Amino acid sequence: MDGGFAEYVLMDADFAVKLPDGMDPYTSAPLYCAGVTTYKALKVSKVRAGEWVSIVGVGGLVYDGPSDQHGKWVRQKVDGVQAAIITVPLIQAYEEALKSVKRGGRIVAIGLPAEKMSISTIDFILREIKLIGTTVGTRKDLQEALELAKLRKITCKVEKHKLEEINQIFDDMLNNKISGRAVIDFSMQ
Repeated sequence: MDGGFAEYVLMDADFAVKLPDGMDPYTSAPLYCAGVTTYKALKVSKVRAGEWVSIVGVGGLVYDGPSDQHGKWVRQKVDGVQAAIITVPLIQAYEEALKSVKRGGRIVAIGLPAEKMSISTIDFILREIKLIGTTVGTRKDLQEALELAKLRKITCKVEKHKLEEINQIFDDMLNNKISGRAVIDFSMQ
């Protein structure tokens, strides 16, 4: 049967990534999409140790104020960032990222807004800001992200569910009722 909700799957080993020994498959599951995407964005941002980076769209984990004040908040806290990563598909996030980056900074675009964006080319040119587009990472990026997570003991907050709960999970996602990530445990009865 085609689809993603199968207990077993057959795949070409060339397209698989080995979970590092000792890593929990459930708490590491979010690294396979959101984690590797953000990891790759950090890589292409070329941010270095000691530099500040703003990741817009991490679910209010750090800044949970008005979305049109994010750039101002970043400027007040750290006088701007060297890189801003935008993971949400909102034009306003791009506008706020532009306000938050320092001269010579980088904006990494992942979120795909449906509408066209109008940007201040004067800001980009005079402040020498770079706009970099990226997508989900490669298998190599995923392996690196998993190894880094193991080394730094990074785990993700997950809620385990039975396969039979899949429809409720989708309803909960649509209604913002999930804390962390939902993971299907096929062994749960």
